[in-house]
Amino acid sequence: MSTACWQLHEWQHLRNTIPLFISVNLSAQQLCHPTFLPQLQQILQETGISGSNLILEITENSLLAAKADGGIDLNQLQAEGIQLALDDFGSSYSCLAHLTNLPINIFKIDPFFIKTMESDPKNAAIVKTIIFLAHQLGITVTGKAIETPEQMASLQKLTCDYGQGFFLSEPMDAKGASSLIQVGN
Repeated sequence: MSTACWQLHEWQHLRNTIPLFISVNLSAQQLCHPTFLPQLQQILQETGISGSNLILEITENSLLAAKADGGIDLNQLQAEGIQLALDDFGSSYSCLAHLTNLPINIFKIDPFFIKTMESDPKNAAIVKTIIFLAHQLGITVTGKAIETPEQMASLQKLTCDYGQGFFLSEPMDAKGASSLIQVGN
């Protein structure tokens, strides 16, 4: 977490005219650790990063396990401005009741649906419905594993907010990302 926040701090100084965010994947074990929130608050203070520039990604199963274990109060993260992303949305049980009682800011649609939406009308309908539902609840949507221009065009047509995948960029290290940020891409 510290490394990610320091990296964001560096990137913000490269290009301070645009808001930058960093996403960090978390496990239920990390989220439930009693020192997680105090350590995170200390990291944010040391790096000067606003909580609103940090996105914590967690799967639905991990999120529910953390809540059941009596771990961190997710509302405390929200009070810090930290965004919570429900990763691989649609791959698990996705109980709709959880959408109203968990402070989720972002759905990251499971890659299976993105990869098959062009060939399977049912999966295309699921993607469309996820995006519509999320927007009705004030939740931002990211399409994962975008590999073709057709997938990208379909997601844009459905007003998906963000995308990630090989079509947009191959994975890169911090140095490569720094170069992109400097030129404004």
